[in-house]
Amino acid sequence: MFADVALAVKARRTFTYRVPEGMVAPVGARVVVPFGAKVLVGFVVAQTEEPPPYLEESAIKPILAVLDETPLLGPDLLELTRWVAEYYFASWGEVIQAAVPPGLTSAVAEVFSITERGRAALTEMTSARQKRSRRAQILEQLARATSLPASEFAKRFGARRAQTTLRELERRGEIQRQYAIVEPRVKPKREEVVVWIGPSPAPEGSGSDGDAERTKSRRQARAKARLQALLENARDPLPLREVAEQVGVRPAMIRALQQEGFVRIFSRPVPRDPLAHVEVSPPEWFELTPEQQAALEQITRKLDEGVYAAFLLHGVTGSGKTEVYIRAIHQALARGKTALMLVPEIALTPMLGRRLRAHFGRNVALLHSSLSEANASMNGSASR
Repeated sequence: MFADVALAVKARRTFTYRVPEGMVAPVGARVVVPFGAKVLVGFVVAQTEEPPPYLEESAIKPILAVLDETPLLGPDLLELTRWVAEYYFASWGEVIQAAVPPGLTSAVAEVFSITERGRAALTEMTSARQKRSRRAQILEQLARATSLPASEFAKRFGARRAQTTLRELERRGEIQRQYAIVEPRVKPKREEVVVWIGPSPAPEGSGSDGDAERTKSRRQARAKARLQALLENARDPLPLREVAEQVGVRPAMIRALQQEGFVRIFSRPVPRDPLAHVEVSPPEWFELTPEQQAALEQITRKLDEGVYAAFLLHGVTGSGKTEVYIRAIHQALARGKTALMLVPEIALTPMLGRRLRAHFGRNVALLHSSLSEANASMNGSASR
């Protein structure tokens, strides 16, 4: 069995690799393949029983590893990316790389683990000289860990010496090599949030304290009441600092309420939101014109039928096409579906993002080429 693999290189062609015996490399899955002196990640785009006539079978290199049991790319996306590559005279692999979230085709790392033969060899090393050897030290490290990347051994022994010993151990069958994607180094920013969990605070008694104490006590009681009203009416936990500013108290006062069992404070990742700086007003609901309503009804009918259909909205700038898109998205979400809205240029995203955020809140994820890798990675994952 042979596989055609699309790689994110400039060449406008795919590359044929042999599928080793016992390996399953489905169309649409990511695979690790040798490419010159490098090791790259590509996507299987086709399978054949016979190699191309212009290639000698003995010269065809094998696939090193399959990264996905279930294909990441379905037939529709494969066909779309193939068409885009053909239309724009681009590399199919580069088009696929642009179509998937960042990180899926990142650099690949060699990862090693010890085999039973390696464990047996380690127990047979009894002399002090044997135990001091690089072979023994690497086997001992792997015996203590499930698996380790080659970079761990390069730090300890140097890249060249580590590679020489690792290849020798692999040849002996004492270790086995696998491949793993190097995840993008995106450290999520975190924030403290607060949620109301307790009963209403007991009203402050008047007692025999002085007027100043009674005034302070009443002020705290009013602050607690405002805090409770704010948190109980919120659908989600709210950022601690924003709550403190809105209620007019210090964060320490809210932390004290956690000790008393009224609130719970915990940390969560902060969404990297490219639209966070955009001011959002309440959504506007315009009365649809007869033409807009007719277009929306046709789109909604196809949503109910659950079949693919294409529609072209014809109208001059400002005629209300975007309103039809927004209403259609509402209809799709109401049916448990999702929606993808394509924008012709990045400069339009703030305006459209503002309108979409007004209607759909934080369910809107934004993706374009000017985003940082961190934003693109998190928003891409959220979109999927």
